[in-house]
Amino acid sequence: LLESAACESLPRMKFQPGDDNSNNENDASGETNQGKFTQDQWEQELSTAQTCRQSLTQKGIPSPLRQWLARLVSTRRTIIIPTANALGYSRNKREEGTIDPNRDFPFDIEQYHENECMQTIAGRSINELWRSHLFQIGLTFHGGMEVIGYEWGAPTYLNLDAPDALAQHEIASAYSRYSNGFPGHSPYDFGTMNDKVYYVRGGMEDWAFAGSWDPERVVQCTPTTYGGYPKEKTLYNNSTLRAFNMLIETSDRKEPKREDLGSRENPLISTSGRENGHVARNIRLALLAMDVVEPYVSIRGVEELMFEDDVVPTVNLKRLTTSYYDDAKLVWVPGSGEKKSSITSREITWTVGGAMTIDRTEIVYGLWDDLPTQLAESESGFFPSMETRNVIDVKFQFVQPSNVERGSSGGRSRWHADGTYPAEPE
Repeated sequence: LLESAACESLPRMKFQPGDDNSNNENDASGETNQGKFTQDQWEQELSTAQTCRQSLTQKGIPSPLRQWLARLVSTRRTIIIPTANALGYSRNKREEGTIDPNRDFPFDIEQYHENECMQTIAGRSINELWRSHLFQIGLTFHGGMEVIGYEWGAPTYLNLDAPDALAQHEIASAYSRYSNGFPGHSPYDFGTMNDKVYYVRGGMEDWAFAGSWDPERVVQCTPTTYGGYPKEKTLYNNSTLRAFNMLIETSDRKEPKREDLGSRENPLISTSGRENGHVARNIRLALLAMDVVEPYVSIRGVEELMFEDDVVPTVNLKRLTTSYYDDAKLVWVPGSGEKKSSITSREITWTVGGAMTIDRTEIVYGLWDDLPTQLAESESGFFPSMETRNVIDVKFQFVQPSNVERGSSGGRSRWHADGTYPAEPE
């Protein structure tokens, strides 16, 4: 992820040399006094960009996949806890001391057992993370069987569907397809935890899914371990705990055979061969979870020019101190004559990610000079600003895709069970 993002960022367009600064002195950071690179520095970044792209391609990550990974870095915040139960991991046992962290969360526990939640450092650490972030999707990796489980997994909701059952089913299905299987191991089975695993009281998955909107199932914990834990730490607002937090039971064996871990070659290609394995397929599953956090557009090309670099619209606009134009990626397309009116049409290719079914997508186009200098609100950073929106509504035009069925402006992403539609450009 980070290697792809660093490679995709080069060369840094805002530092391209101008005609008047090729001999400027450099400051300690390597930038010139005018915030530009010298010609030699610029050429060095171009060379580094070419080298890292070639290296990634040799590792099985060609341009489209490199762009995808870089997009996930620039538009997602990903938090990873390698070993939440550090003590149990060190001792090679399930419990933290004598307490199971998997049952240590204040959801659907029995009445008058408020002192039996948030007893572990693992549970409290996870609680602190969720209190300080607004997570939309989460994964909890376990071992002991091979299945993807989603809500519900609590006894109160035995034989009942969660309100988001269809969406959870679609995402779990995509997880299973993209992670795939390998010899001796089928693609992940998937379903509710109540059906595919077993129900529990105090489970982390249901807590993270419904703790904010099902308060009747939540209690305020009063543990006595480790000197206690503030009761108010388990009082949640209506937005903290609303994530699709799925259980990934990765392997029947707690310590899988080394030959079943998978290969480092072509790690992002879904396959059912020996090169796939426990590690390889769960890397892909985790990347897919990052992808489906929210839909996004990727512009792939103009006319017959397919872009080597990703175009990420409106990222970090509130951080820009200059106009959007100064940092934008531009593509100059030759006209068919000297007059603007002689340019009758241009073909733009784009894809939509972060979703299964694409209900609607379209291109909005207009004159650059009609846009305000700042596209976002200057103080809040909200995009688009009201001024920008007014210009788009009045002066810009909307065009639907030309390669979908008549009367439709949607399609399917590569994660859909029926495959991509329309087909992605080669």
